[in-house]
Amino acid sequence: MAISRKIDSEEDLVRNLINKGGSVPNDKNNTDNQKKLLQLRIENQLIAKIDNILNSGIYPKMSRHAWIIFAIESYLEQELEKIQSKE
Repeated sequence: MAISRKIDSEEDLVRNLINKGGSVPNDKNNTDNQKKLLQLRIENQLIAKIDNILNSGIYPKMSRHAWIIFAIESYLEQELEKIQSKE
């Protein structure tokens, strides 16, 4: 009867991991249109001001979230115009 060396459980785990293999990282997560989760903490006074604007009827049926995104985009456009005018 042949006696073989017993493989340690750690070696066994390592071999299983190596044999399992893996996948090549993909760049699907780096698209320009993908949305990222962002958590904002906004003071109640600022939310009240936003709600007053939304309730005024200037932006009919626009959600608070949509208005905040709209405001950010508008501000970014203004800032980019300032940068471009300096060049």
